[in-house]
Amino acid sequence: MNPIRIIIAALLLISAPALAKPSPEQQIIDHGKRWSALYEAGKIDEMRGLYEPDAWLMTEGAPALKGVEAILAYLRRNKQSGNQVQFSVAPELITIDGNRAFLISKYWMVIDTPAKSRIEAAGRSMLVYKRGKDGAWRIWRDMDNKAADVSFADPPR
Repeated sequence: MNPIRIIIAALLLISAPALAKPSPEQQIIDHGKRWSALYEAGKIDEMRGLYEPDAWLMTEGAPALKGVEAILAYLRRNKQSGNQVQFSVAPELITIDGNRAFLISKYWMVIDTPAKSRIEAAGRSMLVYKRGKDGAWRIWRDMDNKAADVSFADPPR
């Protein structure tokens, strides 16, 4: 085999793992997509691995939920009530700082209840992710609030 081809093949093999692994920002975006898909599907127990054990969820007008079990119990209520949920997110800013990542996003949520009523909520969230020893990003802090500049007149893209 031609020595140049051997060098090119070796370089491709060496660089392949680096090319295959998404950037930390993309990993955060992918994490959010997985969270949304699992939440919409009502697969709340599968969401456990998306959170740090000592995570907090702070939603507007409610006490802070501390710990992954408290958060999952809260999220589980929609499915147990028979509600159908649609959740959309539009990331606005991601900042990576060592083993922490900060994500600010717009969100839109529609809940259709078994009684045929519809609840719409839109706002902004700030999530703090923590990178574990295994390299995986997990939600550590999640704060959601209504935002005057996010509404259903400004639909998700």
